[in-house]
Amino acid sequence: MSKGEAYYFSHDADAMNDPKCMLLISQLGMEGYGAFWGLVELLRVQPEYKMSTQLIPAIAARFQMSEAKLKTVISAFGLFQVTEDCFFYSQSLRDRMQVMLDKSNRRRIAGRLGGLAKSSNAKGLNVCDNANCSNAVAMLQQSDSNVVAICSNEMKGNEIKKKGIKKKADAFSPPQLSEIEQYCKDRGNNVDAEKFYNFYQSKGWMVGKNKMKDWKAAVRTWEKEDKSKKQSHEGSKQYTEL
Repeated sequence: MSKGEAYYFSHDADAMNDPKCMLLISQLGMEGYGAFWGLVELLRVQPEYKMSTQLIPAIAARFQMSEAKLKTVISAFGLFQVTEDCFFYSQSLRDRMQVMLDKSNRRRIAGRLGGLAKSSNAKGLNVCDNANCSNAVAMLQQSDSNVVAICSNEMKGNEIKKKGIKKKADAFSPPQLSEIEQYCKDRGNNVDAEKFYNFYQSKGWMVGKNKMKDWKAAVRTWEKEDKSKKQSHEGSKQYTEL
């Protein structure tokens, strides 16, 4: 967690319009509202975001307000919860900090997995097939279980995408000469199968700048071109005879 994040917490711009805060202000004025946010700021930097009620006198002196009024801020408006072991905390603050912690952990985990991926790619490995992938998740088990589950799902999702892309890229398989000959025979065309095979074999089975997707479609294209050339030749021959 960065230095800035160590002291940060989210704060709704319209917090003053919250019914609990409106009631607080109506009874204790802006002094009570200021005390509320002062308490939230103190709780933010405490372990587990809670403080002992025994500190109320010291906090009241620091806020320059009476203990009775500060106790009212803590207990009368539902803004804080007081535990049986005499601690008080803000559930809203805890929820917000958990969201922030989850985001921070996701960034940290993503950074580590990104480093593993980069290292694995450099070695010609697949990060999700590498034992390091399991080690990374195990290493992060100390993090929130939801965060680990989210990142594990993201890893699985990325692997599925990679497999899908690979499957799509590998979908085309160059035909054998015998396959082309048989296809041309079945269609009864005059395409020179060997010429077709040698032509595309020399080009790495590329059509322009793109990888060929359907060699049978390419055969049919040659077939149409042959018919067009034949018709053009016959037309020229007839014109010459005239």
